[in-house]
Amino acid sequence: MNRAFAFLMLGMLMALLGPSNQAWSCMAVGHRGQVVNISEESAVIIWDAKTQTQHFIRRAKFVTAAKDFGFLVPTPTRPELAEAPESLFYKLHDMTVPPPPPPVFLDGRVGAKVGSPASKSVVVLEKKTVAGFDASVLKANDAQLLADWLKAHEYPSGEEMASWLTPYVAHGWIITAFKVSQDSPGANSSAVRMSFKAEKPFFPYREPPRKEGGAGNRLLRVYFLGEQKYRGTFAEQPWNATVPHAAPVYPIDRKTVLDYLKLPKAPEMDSWFLTEFEDRVTHRPSGSEVYFEPDPQGKEVRRPVPSAGWSWDDDDNWSVSGGGNLFRNIFGNIFGKIEPEILQFILIVASLVVLTGGLAWFRWRKKNTTP
Repeated sequence: MNRAFAFLMLGMLMALLGPSNQAWSCMAVGHRGQVVNISEESAVIIWDAKTQTQHFIRRAKFVTAAKDFGFLVPTPTRPELAEAPESLFYKLHDMTVPPPPPPVFLDGRVGAKVGSPASKSVVVLEKKTVAGFDASVLKANDAQLLADWLKAHEYPSGEEMASWLTPYVAHGWIITAFKVSQDSPGANSSAVRMSFKAEKPFFPYREPPRKEGGAGNRLLRVYFLGEQKYRGTFAEQPWNATVPHAAPVYPIDRKTVLDYLKLPKAPEMDSWFLTEFEDRVTHRPSGSEVYFEPDPQGKEVRRPVPSAGWSWDDDDNWSVSGGGNLFRNIFGNIFGKIEPEILQFILIVASLVVLTGGLAWFRWRKKNTTP
């Protein structure tokens, strides 16, 4: 019994000493103009205001009968492309969901407008395979020429492509073209990180008018991480999206997000604030992107806490929760605000105290029970 208890406490101590550890404008088109609808999408925006750097990660679920398809992403400057883990979205979802109580028994565009060039051209800045996509980073000075290039290289194309590209080309934006193959009518894209310089953070919201029906109810969820609470604007008006969550980020959660992303340089933010937006329009109005700006009110918002033993699922419905959420509910508000290194030190010291106390108790018991 003494030996089993000692090994148990030693195992706890060893565990504690171990590691603590697609920005596209939804211009999705199949070949020969085949319809590609987006039924659901989520995005993460990390805005570093000090360096004017935006990190944009997005995943989406497509509904289409096209054999293969692609999508385009406009950015004001050349982006850095990298794969991002799907687990990042689950972590942020967990951060915005209130844990259950203990059971009762217990438009102006970014970028300067370019002048008229002497000759029309399409420049391929980079070609890269990332997260299962063939990506081409492009800069052009003629929208129709760019549309022809995309069609010739089997990237998204269609009748409305040139008109959709025109404002981006006119303002000197970079277009990143992604291409993916899929065998079933529904497809989930892997997450891709795009990091780039910008004057203002934005979500590429603009789409061309659709000639055919959409994919029914359509959910866009954006997790915005900045030094304070932000609000969205569309065409210089408030963005018609709900905000189910807006609150500071605990240091331990901030560390987890950075561990997932593995950015080449951590954002220069003294504090983190997470604002979650939900947009449920079937057809997005054309004409502008969604830009973000600091919210002067800065009011915190949290989802309502449900009855005991229940938690949110991915569709914003309550479901039975497990012990992990219970532990987070009891200890999250206490330990979540402590820096991870300090928290780890506290847990190590506490484990040593428990281990030493347990061994001393067993010795005392053995000594006092010996005939």
